[in-house]
Amino acid sequence: MKFGVRSSAAALVALYGVLTLGLSGCSGGGHQRTIAITSEPAGATVWLNDVEIGRTPVESTFRFYGTYDVRLSLAGYEPVLSGRTANPPPHEWVGLDLVTAGLPLKDRHEWHFVLQPVAESVDKAGAEAALRERAVELRAKAAEAAQAEAPVSAVVSEPK
Repeated sequence: MKFGVRSSAAALVALYGVLTLGLSGCSGGGHQRTIAITSEPAGATVWLNDVEIGRTPVESTFRFYGTYDVRLSLAGYEPVLSGRTANPPPHEWVGLDLVTAGLPLKDRHEWHFVLQPVAESVDKAGAEAALRERAVELRAKAAEAAQAEAPVSAVVSEPK
């Protein structure tokens, strides 16, 4: 069987098409990208870029590398507002990603947060009493200072 110029060209075009689709990442890729978030204590509600993803410990898939706004909230603890970056691994670098597109690779980012308890509440009654006492003291000092600085008026007698 002889191959002519047409069949060789058709074979090259078919090979080019397979390689282009297979290596370009259009095949859907086998890469699994996840962000795992933990907190101390556990049970904090987590938002990534203002989308609630669950309570810690929680794991979420992501599509794009870059900086994410992370927010954690748990009753009795100060809220956490942070920015974390998911950097691409070498197999996702431009150029190498064409070669690794069909491989079942995993990329996992683990972020841990330590939540701080809310500050102890201030005793309102005690704080108000202390404030009043301080105000009375300052008022008394101000009155003393005003009397000390008052000009002495001279007694002028009328001519007779």
